[in-house]
Amino acid sequence: MKIRSITMTAACMLVGGLTLAGCQANGGGSANDGSGSNSTASASSTASAAGAGAVNVVSTNTAAATDPAATSQAGSSTSGSNSDSSSYAICQASGLKISLSGQNTVSGQVIQWVQLSNNTSTPCRMDGFAGVNLVGTASGDSDYTWPLGRDSESYSKITLQAGESAYFGIKYLPWTSGDSAPINVVKIVLTPPNTTTSVTLPWSASVLLQDEATHPGTYLTPISLGGN
Repeated sequence: MKIRSITMTAACMLVGGLTLAGCQANGGGSANDGSGSNSTASASSTASAAGAGAVNVVSTNTAAATDPAATSQAGSSTSGSNSDSSSYAICQASGLKISLSGQNTVSGQVIQWVQLSNNTSTPCRMDGFAGVNLVGTASGDSDYTWPLGRDSESYSKITLQAGESAYFGIKYLPWTSGDSAPINVVKIVLTPPNTTTSVTLPWSASVLLQDEATHPGTYLTPISLGGN
């Protein structure tokens, strides 16, 4: 498999890494959790999350170059706290509004931003990396699943007040003619950090498939405060 080399550019690397750590649902595959260990997310968790009426899942797959670290969306607060309070519950999928919110292109990589907003009336906390699987057509399989790894950025525990937002990035190498095989993604299966319930977001992208690479050019950034 041809593996394209990439330059890790800090131009859009996120400030204050808060990362969604939960399980990466892979229909029996492995996924990263917030502690750095691998865990298995069941297909039943994904199915129950996809049907959870309390989760407001929105897909806005725009090509606009926006960096959540520098700009905020009207009506979205970025004043959350980087200090964790043990009195607050972990942010759950059922209490989050999760949406795709813009893209950046940096040194051949595209960054798809994902925003998570506290959709409840009480604060909640999170830290680490989300679990994210790309699902689409690859290697002759129409339901191919690729659990994404994560970068080496540090992160902090954060508290989201009611209505406040956090975000992370899916950095990926887009497939181009002449590359090795792509995965034609049709959806993202996402698990918030340190939780086990997943949600599904429609997403369309042709990504260079590097699921067997030691250092793939497609990976997750940690969760940070803010929104775009």
